[in-house]
Amino acid sequence: MIRIGLNLSVFLKKLNNLRFTTRPLSANRNAGTIKSTLHKDFQEGVLTLYLNRPLKKNAFNIKMYKEVEKELEIAKTDPQIKVLLITGNGDYYSSGNDLANFSVLKHPLTIASEAREILKSFVESFILVNKPIICAVNGPAIGIAVTTLGLCDRVFSSSSAFFKTPFAELGQYPEGCSSYMFPRLMGEARAYEVLWQGKRLSPEDALEYGLIHSIESPDTVLLKATEYARNIAALPVESNELRSRIARENLTSTLLKVNEEECSILEKKWISKECFAALAKFLESRNMPLQAAILRYGTPIPRSHQSLSCNNRPFTCLL
Repeated sequence: MIRIGLNLSVFLKKLNNLRFTTRPLSANRNAGTIKSTLHKDFQEGVLTLYLNRPLKKNAFNIKMYKEVEKELEIAKTDPQIKVLLITGNGDYYSSGNDLANFSVLKHPLTIASEAREILKSFVESFILVNKPIICAVNGPAIGIAVTTLGLCDRVFSSSSAFFKTPFAELGQYPEGCSSYMFPRLMGEARAYEVLWQGKRLSPEDALEYGLIHSIESPDTVLLKATEYARNIAALPVESNELRSRIARENLTSTLLKVNEEECSILEKKWISKECFAALAKFLESRNMPLQAAILRYGTPIPRSHQSLSCNNRPFTCLL
């Protein structure tokens, strides 16, 4: 553990002065810009969203969560947008939630409450868009980048990708409706391996498990996904394929409830001692000692706020 030999005022001043720096990027589409977390391209009825934090392995910070949600909300009512395609800029599809989101200078109860609302609204946008979402997983996918694949209609994977949900090692809980969709897609036993044992899936594993639909070379994965998306977008307006799989299978109300349950459990997990310790250890391993310190030495959470209620769903009851 780190020992901080500073008084509280000096410690907080140093924390507030901490900055994350990035080197400049070129302005072309593949590199993105340092100002936007999302690059957009609209052609032939397909809105392509490029996750655009390549220097951070496209980790989801709060701004990226909100920008993706906004685009899905717009797409829901824009008749010109027939299909959505999501991919990543750089070597990663996405490394998942940016754990620096938990290092802001706020009371842990406030952080957890705000994080719950951001996550809940983000996942709801996938559930409610009611248009096909195609994914071109151009590289490794972790955490929320994996769980939301279960809400998408077609997933193309690069042969250079891998898939991992490190919830247990970070003291967290599955999100993105994966506690419902993963058993539905791959069966209870395999879903348990992925969500609770943190099994890392190769593209071949993910294809066998039903998480993805095809494996492509790194050079062609986006081309294949784009071709597929444009073919769907060219279908007649009345075609059932222009509705999301969630809508076609009447899963909307069920998934909204699952999302609510998962976010409620996560809010409680985020203020538990176990989660604080796991996140602090991770932040220390990433050379972020001040952020880790605020988790290790922050205001203790009353025991009354740490209790987890159980319901009849199998994964919930395994806590």
